[in-house]
Amino acid sequence: EDLDPDDFDDLGTSEEPDPLDADVFDPVDYINKQFPNEASLSGLDAFVSKLRAQQKHNDEDIRLAIRRQAATSRRARADLDEAKSAVRELFERI
Repeated sequence: EDLDPDDFDDLGTSEEPDPLDADVFDPVDYINKQFPNEASLSGLDAFVSKLRAQQKHNDEDIRLAIRRQAATSRRARADLDEAKSAVRELFERI
């Protein structure tokens, strides 16, 4: 089946950007928007749970990125050592 490139124009844009990721973040303004009045504070526990879940997800993403970087670094080091060895061997043959 042929894929239409226009089908991919909106990928990743279906959700509004997270205000926590904004270049200029005002925490007071953010909290006031989440809880504009006293009655809205009834959703505070759910809001905190959502933030904790997001933090846990972010922590896991960071751990995974660190593991990948460490593995890539080890592979790069092994490749470099192998290349050095090959160059030494080549010079010995010459």
